[in-house]
Amino acid sequence: MLIDMLKGFLVGICASAPIGPIAILVVQKSLSMGHKAGFVSGLGASVVDTFYASIAIFALAFAQRFLEDGYKKLISDAQKRKLGNIFKLSEISDIEVDVAVRISNVLGGG
Repeated sequence: MLIDMLKGFLVGICASAPIGPIAILVVQKSLSMGHKAGFVSGLGASVVDTFYASIAIFALAFAQRFLEDGYKKLISDAQKRKLGNIFKLSEISDIEVDVAVRISNVLGGG
């Protein structure tokens, strides 16, 4: 039973190893120049991955802030007046006006 658990652990470690150009570079450096060079290559790869991840997090935070607040700025006053004139020209019931006011309040339009 212990041997089966060790085999499973070894298979899990092998399966979780990333296969890609950077991993191949780290393995190549380790085999040709020793374990210290491989460690430094792996450390450099992890620093770069951390840097890219932080850029992605800040980009997602910017996108979230834009989606929460920025879309309101996209609709200009002229477009709002144009929509207002369209609604004034048509016959609108009190229920439709109430729904429009509630939607406007939910979207932060006033």
